Amino acid sequence: MREIKWNLENPFFIVSSSLIFSSSWMILSFTFPIIGNSYNFGYLFTGLLGALTSIPFIVIGYIYRNSNRKMINFGLKAPFLVLAVLSFILSINQDIYFLMPVVVIGGIIQSFFWISSEIEINLLGKKGHAELYSAAWGIPAGVLPAVIGTILQVTGYATIFIFIGCLFLIGFFIQPIERYERPVKNTKGIQILNIIPMLFVGIMAGFTFFVLIPLLLNNSVPLYRIGIIISLWGISFAAGSLFLNFFHMVDMRKWGIITCLFVSLPVIWFINFNIYSVIFVLIIGGLGVSIGFSKILSYISMTSSPRNGVFYYESLFAAGFITGSLAGSSLYLYFSLTGILILFSMPVFFSLFLLLQNSSSFSTS
Repeated sequence: MREIKWNLENPFFIVSSSLIFSSSWMILSFTFPIIGNSYNFGYLFTGLLGALTSIPFIVIGYIYRNSNRKMINFGLKAPFLVLAVLSFILSINQDIYFLMPVVVIGGIIQSFFWISSEIEINLLGKKGHAELYSAAWGIPAGVLPAVIGTILQVTGYATIFIFIGCLFLIGFFIQPIERYERPVKNTKGIQILNIIPMLFVGIMAGFTFFVLIPLLLNNSVPLYRIGIIISLWGISFAAGSLFLNFFHMVDMRKWGIITCLFVSLPVIWFINFNIYSVIFVLIIGGLGVSIGFSKILSYISMTSSPRNGVFYYESLFAAGFITGSLAGSSLYLYFSLTGILILFSMPVFFSLFLLLQNSSSFSTS
């Protein structure tokens, strides 16, 4: 029987750590807009919650441009433990004075895990690891919202948060770390137009979780049904990430165009917003998000300085998530469906721009 190598070069640990962490964080963050909406503070408040979970990515990503092995190891292990404690706290009390610190601290500490994992994947520089990581991130998004939405409706929050805390603890003990520095294999500059679609991927994700969920709640859609709808987005994301392993188109501009067009589909809600159009948009949008996450991360892994590449990648996604949640909630609050049209017209215009530009002339180091 072959011995399992307990290190980060083993793709089993890339999948398992991403799967456990993303499952736990998915459940935890899924509850944020639901709890926030229960206080009747409106769309701006839930949009602010989304922004608070994303702002740290830009700051931590910048700090990690000069990270060493100790910092990366901290990012791989500590978030599991901190988030376990925060989950147990929420199991006791979901008051606003408990929720806000958990959102702020959780948003900061979870960014360490994703950034450290992505730097490590880039340092490994192995084909297919980025797609496996993205698929493992996406699988919980496809399964858990439907399950958690039903459980929340039946049992309430305490049971869910205790379960999340235990799951984070399991991840803490499973997650391996390395004892030595990995040499940087790629030091080329990044073609900036190739990664800008991450901005629109972030807008789609932020709007879905922190504007669309409250919007459906306020339209009297049952919680379990909302969970099923969001699960369809996650299933599409996970399936797309897995199937993308079999597509090796090297022209990143074409991937960018497809990504932008897929995540721009909420524009059709301006014409017809109902449960069926929501499902259609989230399924196709999930595919667009999977392309952005997996192919852009793979592109960075194969071409650029790992720490700089992840900084641009995560900063663009975070900026998009902030825009989708906070600006998206503001636009919907003041302009209703016209606000959605304004927000998601941006990736349409950028896809047209990509068609007219030679992306090789735009680069940053």
